[in-house]
Amino acid sequence: MRFDDCCTPAEAAEAAGSRREPAAADGRPLVEVLSFDGCPNRDGALELVERVARETGVDARIDVIDVTDDETARARRFLGSPTILVAGRDVEPGAEERSDYAVSCRVYRTGDGLRGLPDEIWLRAALAAAAAP
Repeated sequence: MRFDDCCTPAEAAEAAGSRREPAAADGRPLVEVLSFDGCPNRDGALELVERVARETGVDARIDVIDVTDDETARARRFLGSPTILVAGRDVEPGAEERSDYAVSCRVYRTGDGLRGLPDEIWLRAALAAAAAP
């Protein structure tokens, strides 16, 4: 599904929430791809973030972060690999209500069924919210 088919950028930003915490030192939105070494979906998550940022024109700083132990998983609110945070917030709607932090694989319940990557529309909405003035 394309972002344009869902909603306007303003509607997407509202749906994603107004929380825009972490940003790069230069003010760009910060996108973090959290995963563990050997995750089969790590490269796909990074490619998704890079492509969607490019397509939406959001000049984001993209960091890849290795989560190596459960203590780090809890501290980073890591719900499994891969986890994508935009401005400090998980792109999956409702993720903030979860607390099952662990070094494990993550499965997303998307509009297309269970997947190893988040729904693209969630990422687009999060980037729109982070880039909004």
